[in-house]
Amino acid sequence: MKKKADFGQTVMGIFTGEPNLEAAMPGGTLLRWTPGLWDAFQNRRGYGLKVNLPSLVEETGNWKKVRHDFYELMVELFVDNWAKPWYQFCEENNLDWTAHCRGYVSWVSVLSTSICNIIL
Repeated sequence: MKKKADFGQTVMGIFTGEPNLEAAMPGGTLLRWTPGLWDAFQNRRGYGLKVNLPSLVEETGNWKKVRHDFYELMVELFVDNWAKPWYQFCEENNLDWTAHCRGYVSWVSVLSTSICNIIL
């Protein structure tokens, strides 16, 4: 690409392959984590995650709610911190944006794929 002026003319768009929540997880990693997770969970879900960490890997406490809230937050953060910035960049630069959203078998994956399709 020679110039940004080529965006929307010579370069019509951007393709991203299989955006997903697992790509940054090193082998053997059990749970997704990101800086600011504790605060984001507290602010968006109204209770603390640290004291509920066992519920993410064991059927203890209100584990169904904790797991749901955790994975839903991961999808929200993915959209907020990855999908929306890409969308904004493409809008500002007259670029089409498409992606092959990686499909999964779990409900979290269905949710993330659905959000990806809505955003994209």
